[in-house]
Amino acid sequence: MARDPRKRITGVGVGMHRGKFHLILLLSEDDRLIIASNGLNEEQARLVCDGFVDGLRESSGLTEDMLTTFLEDPRAIAALQIPGDMSLAERELFKRGALGGMSVAAAGFWLDDTERVGDSRVLH
Repeated sequence: MARDPRKRITGVGVGMHRGKFHLILLLSEDDRLIIASNGLNEEQARLVCDGFVDGLRESSGLTEDMLTTFLEDPRAIAALQIPGDMSLAERELFKRGALGGMSVAAAGFWLDDTERVGDSRVLH
C-alpha cells in the first residue's frame, strides 16, 4: 500500500495549547497537528493519547475503506475491545482516542514505526 509522505506521523504526545491539554501529532515536515479536545486534564489527555496510538497502530494493516466501514457501524464501535484494567471513565477516554486514531488512519495518515514513538510523551 502506497503511503502519502505528507501524512506521515513521526510523534504523538500530549501538550499544552492555549492553556489546555491536547493530543498533538508531529508530522513528517515538522508540522504539528493539534487534535481538538475539551476540558481534559493531563491524565485524561494521556489516556486519549494512549488510545489514539493504539488505534493508529492497530489500523496499519487495514485499508481506508475498511476503516471507514468500521467507523460507520455503531455495533462495531460498541464491540471495540478496550483494556479491562481501567475504570469505566478511563475506558471511555481510551476508546475515544482509539476511534480518533482509526479516523486519522482512515484519512490516510500513518505512524512511521521506524521513528521512536513513545506513548503519552509530554510535548512543550
